[in-house]
Amino acid sequence: MVLLLDGEELVGAKQNRIINTTILIAANSTTTIPVSCVEQGRWSYRRNTFHSEERVMSHKLRAMKAEHVNISKKFHNSYCSDQGAIWDEISLKAARHKAVSPTGAMADIYEKERPSIQEYAKQFSRKKSGGRCVLINGKIVGLDSFGKQATFSKVFKKLIESYALDAIDWLEEEKKTKKQVEGDGDGVAAFLESIGKADAQSRPR
Repeated sequence: MVLLLDGEELVGAKQNRIINTTILIAANSTTTIPVSCVEQGRWSYRRNTFHSEERVMSHKLRAMKAEHVNISKKFHNSYCSDQGAIWDEISLKAARHKAVSPTGAMADIYEKERPSIQEYAKQFSRKKSGGRCVLINGKIVGLDSFGKQATFSKVFKKLIESYALDAIDWLEEEKKTKKQVEGDGDGVAAFLESIGKADAQSRPR
């Protein structure tokens, strides 16, 4: 089987896309994959096919997109995002990072910040676990959990880098405000406990 991650980038064809929801695809099967565009200014082939890039959409964008998809699924039984909002947020992020992109591509932000992202991400190691709860400036911003340690290990690097891109955003803001909040271990424990008590919802695919 093939695991496609929510926010994972597919590069190629007429424009780069990201996957709108996590999908586990059975072997020898055909599946329609819901996607959003992350390259507003291109509609021409660079290649005829897509390939998976070692990138995942930054956590802020992923969270915003997930909210849109959840609403779409609830009311329309589809996995659509707010495409215009995604383009707007990518444009704003590119401006903050001074990332020049002729096609408005999310990928060019990552390439501009590649040295900083790699320096940031290398501080984190793959511990034996099935996931991570992530904090930036003491605030819980994400939780990625997998059924197997081996699965998490394979996607660890690109997930950490997706958070690092937003952490760099915060670092620039912190330089202006001089504000910093220490991480709260008790807060993480309470957060994880609240998830365990939350009501699960399921809908037909």
